[in-house]
Amino acid sequence: MVEENAPEENKSEENMPGEFPPDRTHPAPGTAAKGAGQVSGNSGTSGIASAIEQRIKALFDSAREEIFEDGMENELSIGLTSLVNEYGNDAIAVLSHFIDHEETNEEIASEAIRWLGRLDHQHSEEARLRLIERCLNSSPARLRDAASVALAYLDDPHAIPYLKQAVEREKYAELREDMAQVLAQLENLR
Repeated sequence: MVEENAPEENKSEENMPGEFPPDRTHPAPGTAAKGAGQVSGNSGTSGIASAIEQRIKALFDSAREEIFEDGMENELSIGLTSLVNEYGNDAIAVLSHFIDHEETNEEIASEAIRWLGRLDHQHSEEARLRLIERCLNSSPARLRDAASVALAYLDDPHAIPYLKQAVEREKYAELREDMAQVLAQLENLR
């Protein structure tokens, strides 16, 4: 697990897309999430990562039967909230692996991404932000849309360069307009 006394990571606006300080515990865009036993680099995390992975898999499996409604709490969001409250960034790292690399249902992954933006958990905010920013590059439009919605909830100007790039390359006009609205929202915070 992440140490409680770990120093605050630098949130410099100089870090452009794809650039991350070397002490990050969360993988950079385009890299695989650390596997079981490597979540935080501690040798004792193998069991923790495995436990998190099993719980996320169970949540995602049971979510196949859920009908998601915008802004409404559901079993998936309740379970993921519990995991993040219990394991912090380790839970985000394992969740990232499921979203990035597993054969995950797009609707379930989208709900998880939107939920990451709504979650009130200060210690995992930076790791959640990085995952959401990476999702702006996802192949499925549904995941890019979920990332845009999540960034609107997070309201963090650090995402501005990522959103600018996403707006420039988005091929669907309606999604591009939605992303541009979120971008304008974040630019107004400066």
